[in-house]
Amino acid sequence: MNLKKGLKMKIASRILSLGILITAFLFSSISVDAKCLCNCKCNEKKSIISKCKCNCSCNEKKSNKDCSCKCKCCKKEDMKKKESLVQKTFERPWGTYTVIAEGKGYLIKTITVNPEQKLSVQRHNHRSEHWFVLEGTAKVIKGDKEITLKEGESLDIAVKEIHSLQNPYETKLTIMEVQKGDIIDENDIERLSDIYGRK
Repeated sequence: MNLKKGLKMKIASRILSLGILITAFLFSSISVDAKCLCNCKCNEKKSIISKCKCNCSCNEKKSNKDCSCKCKCCKKEDMKKKESLVQKTFERPWGTYTVIAEGKGYLIKTITVNPEQKLSVQRHNHRSEHWFVLEGTAKVIKGDKEITLKEGESLDIAVKEIHSLQNPYETKLTIMEVQKGDIIDENDIERLSDIYGRK
């Protein structure tokens, strides 16, 4: 009887030890994988049972997902996704454009069209545009009209209005473009014709 009792005690002890090891492993795994994503001093590994130590309004339990509070620190991942375009210059077959300002619902850029080049005949589904000629002379297709704009002159392009900016002259053309709309995105462009074969 004593032998059987001793054997049972030994088995029970080993099961208990194994249970403790498994529990410790699970909690250590949670601590490694669950990291606070806020941008504050506490930015350290967290377990699911521990609260975030930052001073933001949410002060809630964290996992790999962002917290649900509205403070700026917890939107760190979103800020990474959308990189600022300001002061960046982009090359195109017809010339270049440089973003000089952007914000919610608007974007401002300068567009330089090389001599004897032109942008595609296009339209936008989510934004309007305002063009102001800074240098040179522009030939503009606006709907079924053809307009010449000289330095200091401007016009407006409505949402979904067919248009094209062209420079058939021997000197470069530079305009300022102000985009306004609920979606400001370079992909919001429907090309109807393009001398460079773009779609």
